[in-house]
Amino acid sequence: MLYIVYGFCFSFVVFAYYNAVLTSLMTATPAEIPIRNFKDVSDRKMSILVWKGSASLQRLKNAPEDSAMGKVNTESQNSYQNNICISLFLN
Repeated sequence: MLYIVYGFCFSFVVFAYYNAVLTSLMTATPAEIPIRNFKDVSDRKMSILVWKGSASLQRLKNAPEDSAMGKVNTESQNSYQNNICISLFLN
């Protein structure tokens, strides 16, 4: 009789664990971050929007031409399609 009670308790714990894992997988999937650095912005042909006269604009203008930030700056000046406002703290 005691084995039946232990078996029932063990089965309940396994069922509860399975149910919790299944629920968490179906409801909380990790979100994909589409932009991680300026290379991602450059690859997607996006523009950067910054405040005129801000430190972010100066950082963007002072970026080396061969860097991803410099390429984004050049592309942003030439095209205003697919505009996106992002933080300039990306590396």
